[in-house]
Amino acid sequence: MKILLACEIFPPDIGGPATYAMDLALWMKENHYDFEVLCCGDDTQSYDFTITRISRKSFVLIRYVRYFLKLFFLAKKFDVIYAQGPISSGIPAYLVNNILGKKYAVKVVGDYAWESARNSNATEMGIDNFQKIKMVGKTGILQYLERLTVKNAHAVIVPSNYLKNIVMGWGVKENKINVIYNSFVPEEITSDVSVNPNSIVTTGRLVPWKGFSTLIKIMPKLLEINKNFILNIYGSGPDEGKLLRLIKEARLENKVFLSCQTRQNIMKSVRGAGIFILNTGYEGLSHTLLECLSAGIPIVTTNTGGNPEVIEDGKTGLLVEYDNEDQIVEAVKKIYSDPKLKELFKTNAKDILKKFEKEKMMSSTIKILENV
Repeated sequence: MKILLACEIFPPDIGGPATYAMDLALWMKENHYDFEVLCCGDDTQSYDFTITRISRKSFVLIRYVRYFLKLFFLAKKFDVIYAQGPISSGIPAYLVNNILGKKYAVKVVGDYAWESARNSNATEMGIDNFQKIKMVGKTGILQYLERLTVKNAHAVIVPSNYLKNIVMGWGVKENKINVIYNSFVPEEITSDVSVNPNSIVTTGRLVPWKGFSTLIKIMPKLLEINKNFILNIYGSGPDEGKLLRLIKEARLENKVFLSCQTRQNIMKSVRGAGIFILNTGYEGLSHTLLECLSAGIPIVTTNTGGNPEVIEDGKTGLLVEYDNEDQIVEAVKKIYSDPKLKELFKTNAKDILKKFEKEKMMSSTIKILENV
């Protein structure tokens, strides 16, 4: 079995898809699989496996054409293409399949059309309501292409049952969709962690559906629970300016801190936190929630997306409604006033984390690719 791993991003790019692609490549190398990696990027680092990069320095349309052409010529010597998304790598894989007859599998970690629409302010809908609407214009085109690519794939891999239901709503047959939880290995921290029980931490891309503005808004109420609380927001993205203005307008510059840090520094802060909050309107499956579970950090997160597949309310953390200010405040108060909860969550987390073992994810993925 010869596998062509068609990526959109790859380390040193940051983000879950890049980490996943690298982990899979290293595992395949270690287990002597015949594979190559195709990705976009300008990094020159070499690995002990073959990687082809398409430069991002060219105009985006030219880059896509170059990516397709390279995929076309590489695919001739491989049995299956594993596309890491339905658009940037999925569309080229779909086209190559139509021309060469090469089978392909695609991984879906979200709704690209919805994310694009939210980022461009084309819609304020949540992801679930977005599924019921047939969009027009650029968003409509992305919707059509995304579904076309996924429906025609020979296998679809998703990291949560929630995303399985989303993809089924696109018209994909259930027997094509495979739920494989992403693997989790705790981040190795190379220096001492500074523990601060008064630190509330949240992290993620600074986009509207991550709910950071609500956390800033409720900070005065949280300070009524504990005047020493501080809120650390780690991330970057289009909402950065808006969030900084909110902090300034609320005169919370000494209590709320927004910064973009390396993953190593973020994980140090997470592991030293008193509480971790993820107030998100959408999450496929959060790697950071797993990191917090492993570290024994009390979690408050929303009952949306794949979060309930990681956090069981009252057992491994507390679930709240997205952007529900009163529920978030009450959850923080409950954790702060009951130290025994932390130990309960930590004890129960061990069973949950077994679902995310690396060997299980890798072997299940390869089995699907071999059966395409």
